[in-house]
Parts: sequence; C-alpha cells; structure tokens
Amino acid sequence: MNDFLFPVALRALGTSEVESLPSYLHRLSYKHGVYVGELLRYCYRQIEGHEEIQSALPFLPSYIGVHSLLRSNKLAKGVQLMLSYMTRQPLEGATVSVFNGPLTLSRGELHHGFRWCPECFAEMEAFGQDCYFKLIWQLRALLACPVHRTPFLTECDHCGCDQASYIKKRPLGRCQECGVTLSKRKARLKKKDIVSSWQDIGRDVVELFGDIATYGPDSLTSSGIWQSLDQIFDYYWKSGREDEFYQLLSRDHLLSVIHSQRRLCLNDARKVAFGLGISLYDLISGNAAHVTQALDFGHFCPFPPSFMEISSKFKRDHRAILKRLARLLKSKDEPLSLKAIAAELDVSVGYLEYRFPEQVKQLVSRHQAYIEQQKLAKRRLAQSKALEYFAGCDEQMVSRKQAYRVIREETGLPKWMLKDAIQKAYRVLQVACN
Repeated sequence: MNDFLFPVALRALGTSEVESLPSYLHRLSYKHGVYVGELLRYCYRQIEGHEEIQSALPFLPSYIGVHSLLRSNKLAKGVQLMLSYMTRQPLEGATVSVFNGPLTLSRGELHHGFRWCPECFAEMEAFGQDCYFKLIWQLRALLACPVHRTPFLTECDHCGCDQASYIKKRPLGRCQECGVTLSKRKARLKKKDIVSSWQDIGRDVVELFGDIATYGPDSLTSSGIWQSLDQIFDYYWKSGREDEFYQLLSRDHLLSVIHSQRRLCLNDARKVAFGLGISLYDLISGNAAHVTQALDFGHFCPFPPSFMEISSKFKRDHRAILKRLARLLKSKDEPLSLKAIAAELDVSVGYLEYRFPEQVKQLVSRHQAYIEQQKLAKRRLAQSKALEYFAGCDEQMVSRKQAYRVIREETGLPKWMLKDAIQKAYRVLQVACN
C-alpha cells in the first residue's frame, strides 16, 4: 500500500490566478518539512508499478528547474500526474497546457525562474493564506501585475536570492536565504513605477486565462486557430484582397498555418488577434470570423509594448566549442563537472550532450573518476587520523565521541565518514587489547 502525501490543495484552482506547478511542488515540500529533491525521490519510489505515471515519467532528473515544469512537456505532465496521485488532489491547469495543442511557446515567452508581485503577497498574508506563485506571473507578456499594475520582482530585494532553491526552510512568502518577507519592497515605489491604467501590460493574456477558467481548457481544440484563419482568408481571397490579410503576419507564415496547419507561437497569436480586434480565446477557439470587426480595415494599428519581438536565433561556432572541449580533455587541471563546463563555455548542458555526445561521455567519466579518487583519499585520511588518535590515547581515556570532535575539527571531514572510520579503528583497538 502506498503512503500518500498530505492532501495539500492547489491554490486558486479553476481561476485565472491558479498556482503554477513549480510553486505547488515547492510549497508541498515545505508543508512536509523536506527538501524538494527528497520529496520528488520519495514520490517516484511510491509510483513503482503504476504504469500510467511511469510511462509519462520514465526517469526522474537530478534537478528540475522552474522553467521545465512550466512548459507543457512530458516531464511537467509526468510530475503533475505523480503529485496528483500522491496528494489525491486535481492539478489540472497548473501548467501552460493550452500551448500543447493550438499553440507553441517560442524562446523567451516564459520566465525561467519565479517572479512575484509583493503587493499580492501582502494581500495573501493579510488574509492568512499561504503565499504562492501564480502561473500567469510566469508569462513574459505580462509587463506588470495585472491587479496592482506594479513591477514584478525576480529576486529578493535584500540578498538577491531567486527562490528557486530546492532547500525549503520557510514558507514561499519569505526569502529562503535571508528570511525577509517577500511582500515588502526594499525601496518604496514611486509614481512612475506604477503602470498607468491606459497602458497595455498584456491584458489580452490576462483575458485568455480568465476565458479558459470560465469555459474550461477542453473548449480549445488543436485546430481552432486554423479554422479561424482559414475562414478569414476565404473572405479576403474571394474579394481579391489577400495582400491585406498578409498584414497580420508574413505571407509564408500565415499560409503555412492555413495549408499545413502549423501551430502559431503565443506571441504571433497575440499579433493576429490584435490585428483582427478580437480576443485570444476567440481566435484559438475557431470563432474569429464570427466576432471580428476588422475585416474591412485600412491598416493595422502598431503593436503595444507588451507584444515583444521574437529574438533572433543565435548561431554558435560549433568547431570552436569542440576545440575548447578537446583542450579540457587534455588538461591536467582538476576535472570540472559537465554543468561547470557548460557554464564556462556559455552553453547549456543539453547543447553539449546533443552536439558532442562522445566528448561529454569522456568528460563525465573523467570527472566521476576524479570524484571517486577524492572520496577514497578522504576515507584514507579519516581512517589514518582515527588510528593515530587511538594509538596515542591512553586505554582508560578512549572515547569515540571525543575522537570525532578532535578529528572533525582537524580535518573538517563529513560526519558519516568519520563515524565509520572511528568505529573501525575502535574495533581494531578492542581486538588488540583483548
């Protein structure tokens, strides 16, 4: 029989202010008094034999970033199923699953870590509620809090902690590093910091979340955008005004959606909906032709600031990176971990694993061998220090606790390693005395 977790409910379920999955995971860990990694490993052990969840989550990564759990991918779905099973709580809507069907996410449309509105946190605390990170806050399309129109924070004002640490010592409303409440800003906001009511901060995305909460995510079909654009294209094509239609996006981009049913990214969908004068929900649900009032326009209005430009694809010099990897393999310096190598080369771990799998295997093997050598050297040091201590100690004054304190202060080695070495040395001493 499985040992389930506490039935901690997802905050604001069924509303546009629903809690994000990474926020729920971190809050759940704090409620159980364990680190995030420990909770995930425990849950993963408990789902052994559960085919549906194990097929969705075939393996558990050593670390899962906030960004990875926000997107609608296999990992996020697997973790969501696992936590829902272990808590017996519905967790639908905790990720941007709407993008899995009609939409995709282009690079940079989601914030990689947590971000929050201190004023919202202050209201949660005033009502005695658990603070949590809203899913809608993670979308970069929102330039400010839709409730207070104040700027978001991405790190503690006092110590700079980004709150993404697996170590959860405090509630989410307090900084995990320094303990200061996240509901108060270090510097008081000025009038210019608060966005005016007539300025756009991504209102269309806020309305989309509200419509999805009202009508349910099942009301959006994967072919909804195609139906909307196909019907509107027919209108312009029959009147010989296709060139006006192509003002929505580039010609090739629009035709690829209409004829090949390719999906649009969120930012492009926002531009199309804005140009047609309709809501994002109407565009995605396939209802654009019945609600739009912009079929006889002269020209489109310029996009508001919240309609960010898509960043151009960055091209890397693969050969130069390969040469640097080769130098690292030949180097006699202390071997670095794959994560440290990726940081030094200014690339991701996934990039290295995809582009240079053989070199990565060699680097990982070299680093693991180095780690094992270091562990062996530390064990030998602990053993030799323990033997030296007992050898020079009077038989009547033998104390394992005292030996631990002395050797720990001298070497700084971990407790588990010293206890094992001291116990072995103590047994040798007992045998010698007998």
